[in-house]
Amino acid sequence: MSSGRARLAAAAAGAAALVLIATWRGIGLSPDSISYLSAGRSMASGGGLRVWHGAPLTDWPPLYPALLALLARIGLDPAHAARGVAVVVHAATLGVAGAWLLTRSRSAPVAWAGIAALAVAPHLLWVSSWAWSESLFMLFTVGCLACLDVTVRRPDRRWIAAAAALAAGAALTRYVGVSVIGAGGLFLLLRTRGDLRRRVARAIGFTLVATGPLALWLLRNHTLTGTITGERAPGQWGLGFNLSRVLLYLSSWVLPPAGEGAWIGVAHGALLLLLGAALWLGARQLRSVGEGGDEPRDLEAMVACGLFLAGYVALLVWSATTVALDVLNHRLMAPLYPPLVILATLAADRALSATAGDRAVLRRTLAGAAAVWLLLTVPLTAQVLGQAAAGLGYRSPAWRSSELVAHLRNDPPRGAVYSNDAPGVYYLTGIPARWGPRRHVYNSPQTIPDDITPIREARAEGTAIALVWFRHVPPYFMAATEVESRLDVESVARTADGFLYRMR
Repeated sequence: MSSGRARLAAAAAGAAALVLIATWRGIGLSPDSISYLSAGRSMASGGGLRVWHGAPLTDWPPLYPALLALLARIGLDPAHAARGVAVVVHAATLGVAGAWLLTRSRSAPVAWAGIAALAVAPHLLWVSSWAWSESLFMLFTVGCLACLDVTVRRPDRRWIAAAAALAAGAALTRYVGVSVIGAGGLFLLLRTRGDLRRRVARAIGFTLVATGPLALWLLRNHTLTGTITGERAPGQWGLGFNLSRVLLYLSSWVLPPAGEGAWIGVAHGALLLLLGAALWLGARQLRSVGEGGDEPRDLEAMVACGLFLAGYVALLVWSATTVALDVLNHRLMAPLYPPLVILATLAADRALSATAGDRAVLRRTLAGAAAVWLLLTVPLTAQVLGQAAAGLGYRSPAWRSSELVAHLRNDPPRGAVYSNDAPGVYYLTGIPARWGPRRHVYNSPQTIPDDITPIREARAEGTAIALVWFRHVPPYFMAATEVESRLDVESVARTADGFLYRMR
């Protein structure tokens, strides 16, 4: 193994170690995580991909829970399997991206600066600390883009087929993965060799192969539920708000919010000055590209990343504007980070490879910017590591010490159970709870559901009804006082963190 490969393997191992440390109490579990784990457990037991409340999995594509099911079939608990997947995938993403950078960069130090930016990224570590599908999606995305880059120099069917398979994997991991398919099709049409007819044939073949598995999954969803991606209510936030969220997170990656104090302002100011100087010097350098410099072997990689970035942002913003999703956050934005770092690293490498006379000044300016950025970023990574190691989501100290959960374990209620945190009740107690009465659909206040009537009808038919209501009420659920006023209930237990009611 060459020294470069050995160092990259060590960096990947270090990244894996960070995820292991962050998840030493177990991988973080959110309501989405419980859906993934329960679908994987259901599939492993022969029940198909069904989530904890018994409905078919439709809100998410199948690949991540199917992978957990495969590991469960060999004896791993799905939660333990999710932790193993997170560790391996996080390291593999760094390895693939790092190998790509080392191959396409003329300057090894610049490539290693990009690898360092990936290795210490706090939001990538955060996403990998949860049982979520974004980490697997990022691996498929980076792998597909790297294969597309190779097709320009080796336009044979094997590399195109590999890129199509990875794009299909991305789309089967997250629905927004269709942006990977779109970027791949455009790249093959615009950047590969041959006449127009041959390039069109490549693009169409790639798209058909990449979309085929997703099309079959959507057909399955429609057959079972009448929808292709589950029920989707209208969104709450407008286009301007969602675009501002994208810009907010992109700016926080450039200027990491490492805390408070005067030194943060000084560091941000210095970083902005260094980045501005680097952009100016880089623009001067790039004027001379083609006047005797090396062949631009990095251009295709930059184009592939750029096409994906544009498509992912457009699809993400459109989705968040038209349907009810989580507010755009680090989790949803994280898949942009690896291609963005690769693009920025190769752009810096290209500027340094030009023939103008400011190369040494540019090198020192970029080195200074990288040093300041790392100074701001490493404390954030350490903070994320500490938060994650304490336990995330349903593994947090608050959930581990929940009095209401302890009561449910010791004295489970009879009949149908409804809750404002149904997946938490299911995971922590084994009780197959259902969602309780809401004020409105999640992140879609214009949609007013009638959750009261079905509960009353079930009680009228003789079904025992219990309501588990935690004090940390999400704003779209009724508060405990509303439950008490809207339903004829009596209190069974009152604890520091919630209530247990029985419907009369």
